[in-house]
Amino acid sequence: MIEINKYRKALQSLPAEILEAEFNIEKNTSQMIKVSGKEITDNAYSDIVEIFARATGAKTGFAYTQDLEEAPVEIIKRAYHNSKEIDEFNKNRLNKKGELFIAPENIPAQGDMYQYAISLEALLLNSHPTIEAVIVEARIDNTSSRVLNSHGLDKSYEREVHYLSAHILAKKDGKAYNVGFALSSKSFSEINLEEISLQIVNQLESQFDPVGFESGIYPCLLDRTVMVNILMTAWQIFSGIKYQEGSSAISGKLGHTIGSSCLNLVDVPEHKLTGYSFKFDCEGTEADQNKILHKGVLTTLLNNLKSADSLKQSPSGNAGRYALLSGTIPTDIIVTPRILYIEPGENNLDHLLKILDHGVYITESYDVFHSINIASGGFSIPCRGTVIRDGKKTENITELTISGSLTDLLNNIVATGSDLYIEEFLKKSYCIGSPSTLIKELQINAG
Repeated sequence: MIEINKYRKALQSLPAEILEAEFNIEKNTSQMIKVSGKEITDNAYSDIVEIFARATGAKTGFAYTQDLEEAPVEIIKRAYHNSKEIDEFNKNRLNKKGELFIAPENIPAQGDMYQYAISLEALLLNSHPTIEAVIVEARIDNTSSRVLNSHGLDKSYEREVHYLSAHILAKKDGKAYNVGFALSSKSFSEINLEEISLQIVNQLESQFDPVGFESGIYPCLLDRTVMVNILMTAWQIFSGIKYQEGSSAISGKLGHTIGSSCLNLVDVPEHKLTGYSFKFDCEGTEADQNKILHKGVLTTLLNNLKSADSLKQSPSGNAGRYALLSGTIPTDIIVTPRILYIEPGENNLDHLLKILDHGVYITESYDVFHSINIASGGFSIPCRGTVIRDGKKTENITELTISGSLTDLLNNIVATGSDLYIEEFLKKSYCIGSPSTLIKELQINAG
């Protein structure tokens, strides 16, 4: 049980050297089962409360704890003592809006994890003759987030996410293949099991019997999972912090065209294709739809309070802590997306292949964290795919690398598919989405 009142009281009577302070209290519970052969092979339950504190006076600092017995005033003092000297202009400023956000009272029912898991397992076992085994993970996550500060702000919300993932083991001609895919929603009944099956079969078949390939520049279709993988790292070019620092490949391009006229990129607090929702950020700024790219034009950026102040823009509800993988506890407030995605078009995958006609369908990509330079925009990403002739899949190809610059990639988008896919990322702190995207030309290196 979290005693919210003791944190409120601490904020009302700050130590003399501290001008303002803030608590962000996150409670996350998760229950999970794994099913294979209709048997539950693993199960887990976790219940974690994380408390992040920020304190500002002549300087600003941060602290973190999972100890609910630690006195709130001591957490505030520790945050301030962790601080570094900063000047007045760069001082973190807290939200001064004090409205209370009422959390929804009717959280969806949990449903039956086991029944949905065995249904997905049975569907996959019958979906392709090479599939020999399936492991399904069913998970229910409950998250509550609260932001309180010394200006009287007190906001809270809750969400529940239902999640199904499947990994298959297949064998063909003595070779083993592994493929996985996952979807989330507000309830298991809203998760499309057939979509999981179709995606897995598509990726499985793209691995069979690869042939040699000649390096060159080709028209390409990027599978939705490939574009999601790219955006998982590439979203940082839209960070207001990196833009202001000049460490983004698009710094100085606000208001300019940096992508194709068919490209729209938005950041939203919730979407029907995922159970995730982000009503406000860790500073208490309420979220709304934020159109980053409109017909290829860079219209705005992802901002927290500090970056918005530096750029003289409005805060966009994008204050966060988890940018990329890190071995340390991220207490400092940075910029992260909420649900960032490329808006879908009207073409299904088959029609996009017909439009491509002759080219390469890139079906999977790997290791994007180390393969994209945010400052220069350059990328070189390992991948595999399928050669397309007359709009049809032919030979599979592997050990490929796609390379180029992010701005060229965005400018070369010819069409977006109707198959929008949204994936959770990094401690479930934000989501990235994309449909399949048709690219005019892309450098592909083989071997």
